[in-house]
Amino acid sequence: MIIDRKTGDEYHVRGYDGGAPQDRLLTVEGFNSKYIYVSLLFPKLKKSVEAIDILELPHEKDKLPSNDDGIAKSYYDVKVKDYLSFSNKRGKKIYY
Repeated sequence: MIIDRKTGDEYHVRGYDGGAPQDRLLTVEGFNSKYIYVSLLFPKLKKSVEAIDILELPHEKDKLPSNDDGIAKSYYDVKVKDYLSFSNKRGKKIYY
């Protein structure tokens, strides 16, 4: 979940980039004991959002990968402007 630090507005995950299902644990062959990066899709932030908290909120029944330490990873007071990059030729914003 992403939370706007100023207003408390919550932005919940809509899915995975590429459309992978959210209701099951996915495994990737050849990456045993290694982390992979997965892009999550969230609703567009309001233009007024300046700082956010990014919270990992696992459910007690979630199945964790064998290499997960079970400690939720969260990031606080993330400045949105630090992650804005540029607009491409079609006028789309590119975020990192």
